[in-house]
Amino acid sequence: MPIEGNSNVPANGLNWAMQTNASAVAGSTQAAATAATQRTRKTRTDRAGDFQSLGGLFPMAASGGSIEAGLQASIRDAIGTLNTLFSDESTGEALQSILGRPGDSSSIGQSIRDLASAFARLAANSRESARDAADAAGTFTARLEKITAQIQSLRGQVDSEIGVTVEQANQILNQLAALNARITKDAAAGFPAADVASMRDAALDSLAGSLDIASFRRADGTVSVFTKSGTPLVTATAARLGYRPTPQITADMTIGNGALSGVTADGVDISGQISAGTLHALLKTRDATLPNVQSQLDTLAQSLQTHVNQASNRALAGTGLGDGCKSARHFRPAGGQRFSVAGGDVLVTARKPDGSSAGMDTLTAILRRHGSARGLPETGIWTAGLLAGALDQWLTRCLGPAPAPYVRIDNNGALSFSFQGPAAGTGLSFQDRRSGVCRSSVFPDPDRPLGLTGPVSIVDGAGNLMSTGTGRLAVAPGDSLTAISAKLAVLDGIETTLTARDGGWAITLTSTTGSDMAVLPDPDGATAVRGLGLLPSSDQPAEDVVVNHWTETTGPNLCSAPFPDAITPLGLSQPLEFLDGDGHPVARLTPAPDWSLRDLSDRINDLCPGGELASSVVACGNRAVLKISPAMGRQLGLGGGLGACRTAPREGFQAAGGDLSIMVDGRMAGRITIRPGDGLAAIAQAINDPRAPFAAEGIAAGVTTADGGEMLEISHRWASPLAFGGTIVGSQPGQIDLRLNSRDRLGLYPPVTQIVSGFANFLGLNDIFVAGPLSGVDSKAPIGIFASTAAPGMAGAIRLNPLFRDRPERLSDAALAGAVAEMLQSDVNLAAAGGFPRGSQSLPLYAETIVATAATTARNAETLRVFQQTFLHSLNRQRSGLSCFDIDHTAARLSTYQQAFQDSSFVASTMKQFFGSLGAPMH
Repeated sequence: MPIEGNSNVPANGLNWAMQTNASAVAGSTQAAATAATQRTRKTRTDRAGDFQSLGGLFPMAASGGSIEAGLQASIRDAIGTLNTLFSDESTGEALQSILGRPGDSSSIGQSIRDLASAFARLAANSRESARDAADAAGTFTARLEKITAQIQSLRGQVDSEIGVTVEQANQILNQLAALNARITKDAAAGFPAADVASMRDAALDSLAGSLDIASFRRADGTVSVFTKSGTPLVTATAARLGYRPTPQITADMTIGNGALSGVTADGVDISGQISAGTLHALLKTRDATLPNVQSQLDTLAQSLQTHVNQASNRALAGTGLGDGCKSARHFRPAGGQRFSVAGGDVLVTARKPDGSSAGMDTLTAILRRHGSARGLPETGIWTAGLLAGALDQWLTRCLGPAPAPYVRIDNNGALSFSFQGPAAGTGLSFQDRRSGVCRSSVFPDPDRPLGLTGPVSIVDGAGNLMSTGTGRLAVAPGDSLTAISAKLAVLDGIETTLTARDGGWAITLTSTTGSDMAVLPDPDGATAVRGLGLLPSSDQPAEDVVVNHWTETTGPNLCSAPFPDAITPLGLSQPLEFLDGDGHPVARLTPAPDWSLRDLSDRINDLCPGGELASSVVACGNRAVLKISPAMGRQLGLGGGLGACRTAPREGFQAAGGDLSIMVDGRMAGRITIRPGDGLAAIAQAINDPRAPFAAEGIAAGVTTADGGEMLEISHRWASPLAFGGTIVGSQPGQIDLRLNSRDRLGLYPPVTQIVSGFANFLGLNDIFVAGPLSGVDSKAPIGIFASTAAPGMAGAIRLNPLFRDRPERLSDAALAGAVAEMLQSDVNLAAAGGFPRGSQSLPLYAETIVATAATTARNAETLRVFQQTFLHSLNRQRSGLSCFDIDHTAARLSTYQQAFQDSSFVASTMKQFFGSLGAPMH
């Protein structure tokens, strides 16, 4: 994409003409000095004092050459610095053309201020401003997309220019090698070498414009050239500089990940050794300057998306999702699907078109009830597939059967909602609230037997069981509301009251510790919890829940779900395969069904006496948790698909033959026939056959080895619960007995990798901004790290949600417009990105800081470039003066040369300090 702006400003940094122009300043003066030397000799001046004072400092035979060599080195350093500044100035001008200049109406800073103003007008009840707000959001995201494309295009141009500069440097290196050969040949023939030496010095000046060098003149008149870190460039022969241009550069390409090339000398990477000159400037522009600006823009985009979406999801929590709505979050098939909810609960409500309630329940109760019905253990950690299935089954109970699922996960991993036919017009809402107070349904007579049975089990926010469901806490059919209230009143940490409410009576449970509570669903055959209708009280504050999201399959340790105790047998039989961070096996252990949590921990420690794994049982309130850690600094994971079912290891298995049916979340996915004598590999092949019905349903099979035998593993793309039937299924010889793998039965997972506020925000149900192929909602970095987590190029992917683009009136919600307007005017926490430190700033001010920094950098580079040009001219005049005097006969002039050299060293030192201050972190 072409860069807009001043066409006279080179967009790709310092070109070769600029470099040779800088080198020519030195070359033309040197030529004049050589001619002057041939024309005249100055007479001796009687200044004995100078002669005596300098005699000890400069050996007379070498003083002329030493001073001239020092000036030559200073001049070449100055040439390299000047070329660097030319490039920095050019890059700064190009960035201003891309980002806009401070105060410009087209700058990225003004664009986000326009967005803030549009929402402020909308918040002032100006309904006609909804389209303006949508247009401003679209304009801003389009601007970010264009800027991202321009920055990557500029990186591509710079990358190409690096290749050109490398080839030019190769020509100079070859020229220097040829001149060395000529000097050697002329010296052998007795020819003067002055002309060749002049050409050699001019070539060295040109080379210094490309990269900083150290050169040494040998006794035979030839010169050796090295990088300043000692890598040879010209010795007996010239080194070959290598470089591989990249046809098209994207934001995620770096020299660090190998996607971009560095500069090599005979195969040795010298990119890090180049600290001045055109190559240094171009490498810095491609690998630091432009990626830093991109990182700042990505952080701006991520922060805008995160904070605006959080505000919109809070404001629209009570707005029902209709037919065709989708989550902005896209779940990944391999991992990235597990989540848990803490800090309250989510009230799920289905409303009919007339606004009346078709059903209401808590999200955790819906998930727990559905998981229990599918035979899954209660771990408090759920998958995307289970979420879709649980919501679909709950809506089926509330609204009746439908020809298509109410909730499903589409092929892109998004949660999709469908309300058609009789359910058309239904709205589904997710409202977060605290759950420190729970209230039952209202009953007209508190003393009438309710006919309910079963336990009422309550857990706190940490999963600690507050009731056992046995003895006096079990509800009997003859219990009235008053009797049930009395039974619950004996629980520690809960205050139970029976109060008159809405023309009847209700039980209210209040946590006395301030902890949130969850009422566990009824076990099979029980009716107490559903009959009582215990839900978080509606008069509690609407406050975001915390959604813990596991995005990785490995971590620094693995922790199980909490268990009631550490001594009850777990009933495990499938192996646990421990893997390192790269997926390589560390250890394997096959539990016995009678092992408890304590037994399992002891066996893991016995398995790895060398300390590769260390296991312990940790008390977590009144629960027990298994914790497994690898050696210090290592990562640990477990083999097997998420939610996969496995057979026990079998050696030489041969099927008895029969049919195999697979159900996904209670729905028949298909049936196949297994031939007699088939091994596990043949069964897996039959399941994966494209002609079989399973692949289209997201079902896959594989065979792994363990303990000298083979295991058949069957998994679902979204980790939905699987069940199996048919004559081939069973525990007899020739049958397959598939069970949930040991990892998921234990809930044995690495630490949480992402924390998101708000369940609707976690799913991205009412997101204003979505982000192309990237995650729709991304959390901030954990507290204490403050490093940007924005994916490279995110600024180019953020978009206005089509839901609001096509229906801008949805933005007219007063709570939504007010929340977004306030957020855009308030300071938010911003991670460190691209040289910017972490801090708190409003997003419009952050955008303007990006623009102002580019402008300041360009002005500083221009000022330094003018200074450096003056400095270089001064050094060349000193070199010219040095050539016009006979140093062997004019000792008095040594004082002048010494002072000139000291002056140049002082200026160079001052410049270095100035550059260092420019490179210091901004505050």
